[in-house]
Amino acid sequence: MNIWKKSNYKNLKKKNITYKAFNNLVWIKKILNKINLNKIFLKQNYSKFFLSSSPLPLILFGYDKKIIKIADYGSGDQEIFFQLLNLKIKGVKITIDSIEVPEITNILKKNIKKKLSKNIQINFYNKYNFEKKYDFVHISDSLQYNLDWKNFLIKVSLKKPQYIILNNLTAGKFKTYVTEQKFYKDKLPYIFFNENEIKKIFKNYKAHQYLYLNKINNEYKEYPQKNFKKKDRLKYPKTIIFKRI
Repeated sequence: MNIWKKSNYKNLKKKNITYKAFNNLVWIKKILNKINLNKIFLKQNYSKFFLSSSPLPLILFGYDKKIIKIADYGSGDQEIFFQLLNLKIKGVKITIDSIEVPEITNILKKNIKKKLSKNIQINFYNKYNFEKKYDFVHISDSLQYNLDWKNFLIKVSLKKPQYIILNNLTAGKFKTYVTEQKFYKDKLPYIFFNENEIKKIFKNYKAHQYLYLNKINNEYKEYPQKNFKKKDRLKYPKTIIFKRI
């Protein structure tokens, strides 16, 4: 099974590959299913259902600010929002700016009740606001779709957030390369990053990283890249936590 094939920025722009796959009925159904599961898990012990997830909620336990602003870029099924609801943090006011493509944003507005919590407010946007100051910037399983990723990260860092979390990041020891990803009948640009190239952008941050156990076709396993040279295979993505020094 070959999900990705190598390409380059020029070819992707020439082919005008867009993000229309995020408007694919299969993708929308997946998002809705995850949102509904999150709603069910709120009534149970949430931690039982996540074998791999974002570290952001745990970091908040050691964070002493009473007003916290979070940018959740590529927020999809709203894992962060539901995790924070489950923690039931008291005495802290949290604002989450959820940034997604328009098709997903419209779904979220219809399916997420903003008043589920008195101290957690969520807003929905289609673009990242580089003029806004955030305490946490959370980018999960989405940077690889951004062809302008380097400029994007540089602009994010200019506002000096305390934490930048790159969750489920397709980064390894290889040189950065671009691929086309098959998504049913559609195609998407998909990037595999050199992890040091990303770390150099955040010179004023201390980095901590670990492997992220990801699901591929509903199974926890290595990335299927047998059609790639061994030196370019990822195996497992990473979570990198950048804390401002």
